[in-house]
Amino acid sequence: MEQAIGADRWCGDRQIGAGRNSNGVAESAPVFVVEPDSGARRSLGWIFRSEGFEVVEFPNGEDLLEGLESDTAGCLLVNLRLPGMSGVALLEELGRRGIAMPVILLTGYGEAMAAVEAFRSGAFDVVGQAFDIAVVEKVRKALGVDAQRRQRRMAQAELRARLARLTSRERQIAGLIAKGHANKVIAYDLGISERTVECHRARIMHKVQAKTAAELVRIVLLAGDFEGDS
Repeated sequence: MEQAIGADRWCGDRQIGAGRNSNGVAESAPVFVVEPDSGARRSLGWIFRSEGFEVVEFPNGEDLLEGLESDTAGCLLVNLRLPGMSGVALLEELGRRGIAMPVILLTGYGEAMAAVEAFRSGAFDVVGQAFDIAVVEKVRKALGVDAQRRQRRMAQAELRARLARLTSRERQIAGLIAKGHANKVIAYDLGISERTVECHRARIMHKVQAKTAAELVRIVLLAGDFEGDS
C-alpha cells in the first residue's frame, strides 16, 4: 500500500500534530486527500500544507478506510473518479460506517449528474478539478462545521450522562416536568403526594445540575432522545 507523508503517524494513533494557518493559528484537524494521481496528490498536499493544514494523502478509498474510525476529525477531499471504489461509493460507505466527516468531492468536466448524486449521498461540497485557492476556504469552512458538530455531540453526550443518573421514577417525573406539568398534576397522574413529587424534583435538579425548571427543560431537549419512563 502506498504510504504518504504522515499517513503512518495517523494510522498508528490517529493523533496528528495540528498545523497552522496563514495567520499562525493552529488548525483543528487534518485534511485527508484521496487522489489516485500521484502528481495531483502531491500538488494538493503542498497547497494545503503551505496554508497551514496538516495533510494525510491516500491513492484510493480502500486505503483510507483501513485506518479511519467513526470519531476521526477532519475533512476529506476526494476525487470523484477513484480506482476501485468511486468517490460517491466511498461517500456512501462512510455513511454506513457512521463517519460524519465532511467530504468535498473533486469532479471533472461533464460530471454534473455525478455531482448531483454526490450531494444526495451527503457531500459537503463538490468542486471542479481546476483547483484554485477558493477550495482552501471551502475546506477551512468544512473543518469549522465539523468542529461545531463535534462540540454539539460532546455537549449532548454530557447532558445525557447527567440524565442517566436519574432513577426510573425520577426520569418519569423529569419527563413530565419537561412537558410543563405542575407538581400537583404530576402527583395526581402518578397517584403520589405533591410533597413526594417535590422531593423527587429536588433530587432531579441536583443530579442534572439544573437551577430552574426552565434549565431542566433545556437539558432534556438538548440531550435529545429522552423519554420519561412510563
